Amino acid sequence: MDDTIRKKVLTTMESFDGMTQADPKPFMLTRINAALQRGEDQSIWEAVTAFLKRPTVAIVSVLLLLILNIAVFSVSGFFRGNESISVNTVSAKYDFSVNVSGIYDSENQEP
Repeated sequence: MDDTIRKKVLTTMESFDGMTQADPKPFMLTRINAALQRGEDQSIWEAVTAFLKRPTVAIVSVLLLLILNIAVFSVSGFFRGNESISVNTVSAKYDFSVNVSGIYDSENQEP
């Protein structure tokens, strides 16, 4: 029994022969310090800003604002501006401020 334990110890010691010291990843200490600071209690505003700074939340909020803007403009008739232009040109014919200059022209072009 003593020989089997001694053989196991020797094989274990021989397995350590090619080992070297492990190198940490770059900025390991910075990551550890950041993780330790994150563990501290955060105020509600810090938690809200941390949530809003996520790229997914930012992209979704920008897309939501764009969709809401397009919906508001389409409901208000902003994209249907051609009808109002044609109505305005017809009403401009009978507008007093436009026709005043026609009164004082020496030569009237309309019959």
